[in-house]
Amino acid sequence: MPSTGQKNTGGSNSEWRSTRTWIALIVVGLSILGTLILSSVMIMTAGENKSETAQQVLIAVLPLLGTWVGTVLAFYFSKDNFEAATRSTKELLGVNQKLASILAEEVMIRSSEIQFTKQENGKVVIVKSIEENKQNNKGQRIPVINTDGSAKYVIHRSILNDYLASQALAGKHKDELEQLTLKNLIVDKKDIEDIISNFGTVKPNDTLSKVKSVMESEESRQDVFVTDNGLRGGKVVGWITNRILDENSVV
Repeated sequence: MPSTGQKNTGGSNSEWRSTRTWIALIVVGLSILGTLILSSVMIMTAGENKSETAQQVLIAVLPLLGTWVGTVLAFYFSKDNFEAATRSTKELLGVNQKLASILAEEVMIRSSEIQFTKQENGKVVIVKSIEENKQNNKGQRIPVINTDGSAKYVIHRSILNDYLASQALAGKHKDELEQLTLKNLIVDKKDIEDIISNFGTVKPNDTLSKVKSVMESEESRQDVFVTDNGLRGGKVVGWITNRILDENSVV
């Protein structure tokens, strides 16, 4: 049996909003009406100086009317704005607290599950890398590592496809396209190395708060590698993408 002492807070809030609306409308309406009546009386009784009186009335009344309306509107909307700001702050704090409680090693893609592209004799063959990525169905990003296990690049497959297409349009034959390497891409497109090397690194016991900070420290960065020592030269033990971070940011 429901408690008779329980308050219907939803109904109270609704009634309060309705009351505030009517108060605002009445105050603004009466202010405008009263000002118009007072101004009309002053102008009509001004005799021969109606034009000058009308100007003086407008100068005196308009700022006063604006102040009244502004005060009412500020009162009317202040509570809603405050509540919205409070909700936003609570959500942000909740996200930060959640990220601070999760370790990178708990959510990372482990190195054993990553389809790495390794440099063979100091080079990465583009066509071969694309085919391996497709066969293993590992998404659109291709991580490249050095022979010592440290991270080198993260390349979106679309970058490689676009480069092959441009070279084909330039007249290269199939056998020539199959010999193109990542080095060719970097030489032909001067800014591409900055893009594909734009990743961060953290230690396995760093929290996702640290991962978020590292990821947001560079524009357009979407990848953070987890290395054994937290440095770029360390051996990769895991990988955290922006998607993994977003999934764990939901409160």
